[in-house]
Amino acid sequence: MMVGVMSEMRRRQVKSEKLISGISGLQVDRFFMGTTILEKVTVCNAMGLHARPAAQLVHIAGKFQCSISLRKSGGAWADCRSVLALLMLAASCGTELEVQASGCDARDALDAIGAYFKEKFGEN
Repeated sequence: MMVGVMSEMRRRQVKSEKLISGISGLQVDRFFMGTTILEKVTVCNAMGLHARPAAQLVHIAGKFQCSISLRKSGGAWADCRSVLALLMLAASCGTELEVQASGCDARDALDAIGAYFKEKFGEN
């Protein structure tokens, strides 16, 4: 019985991810029972997403209750609360990333992360 429940939950999650993929803006996600927002950001600083900005992203993500993930187009999602996962994206200058936040404060989280990317991680 438990296997059937878990597979149903996973099926709903995959269905939700398919609904969200390619959409920029607000999307109600029934699996998370909250708000899921997907946006795109571009790494604009010369050194890309290296250790210091990855650590700062983890710090920013820690301020919010929602789950936050990043990925390269079509790649695997990286948890924004893990420096190692963010570094594994190997995002160099010019890389476009998708940012997804799910939860009650998803909009605020994406605004904060988007601002950090626009500031070029505080680097010149």
